[in-house]
Amino acid sequence: MLAEHIAVKPHTGIYRRFDALNARHILYLQAELCILERRLRNVERADQGKDERRLRYAVDFESMLETPNDEDQTQLELIMEMHEKLNQYSKST
Repeated sequence: MLAEHIAVKPHTGIYRRFDALNARHILYLQAELCILERRLRNVERADQGKDERRLRYAVDFESMLETPNDEDQTQLELIMEMHEKLNQYSKST
C-alpha cells in the first residue's frame, strides 16, 4: 500500500540513506587503496635491483604491458586492482 502511494506521489517517498554504512564503505575502500599503494611501492623498490626494463615500469606503463606472461607481473596486477578500487571509490564519494 505504501509503495502504491509513493508511486502515485513520488515526492512523499522517504528513504533511508544509510549514511553510516556509506561512510564505513568509503573508509574501507580508502584502507584497501592504502594497502595496494604500499604493496606497489614495495614491488617498485624490489624491481630496482632487477633488469633495466623493470626499472622503467614505474614511469613507462607500455613497457609493463609488454611483460611476457611467464614473467612476474605483480606490478601490473596491483595497478589493475587499484584501477577497480579507485573506480569504486570515485563512484562512492
